[in-house]
Formats: sequence, structure tokens, C-alpha cells
Amino acid sequence: MSADDAIRPRDVPFRMVGEGLAQTFKCGQCQKHRAMTGRRMRVVTKGPMRGLRDHVCAECQKGGAQ
Repeated sequence: MSADDAIRPRDVPFRMVGEGLAQTFKCGQCQKHRAMTGRRMRVVTKGPMRGLRDHVCAECQKGGAQ
């Protein structure tokens, strides 16, 4: 079979673009998945990562979260 006789594959059908994955991270202090906005690199004061530098959510940074 030559290139002239080859059957071209069909085009991929059009798909609508979805929302995708939400941009989240796991807070080092409260151990919850939080939004990326407002996070800071801080020394963790509570929880299993106490004493290590990790990203902390905006609520934990203010001291509002547990």
C-alpha cells in the first residue's frame, strides 16, 4: 500500500473546553486543601509539620483557622 492509497483518519470531534482542575494546595498548618490565593511560605506553628517551612493558607496566616 502506498501513501496515495492510505486512508486518512477521521478528525477528532469538537469538544467543549471544561473548567479543568481547580488550583489548590494542601496547607501545612491546617492540613486542608485551600485556594492558592493568599498563601505564604511560613514556619508552621501547629500540626504535624510544626517547625518546618511550608506554604500556609491565608486563614492560617492571619491566625483565624484552627
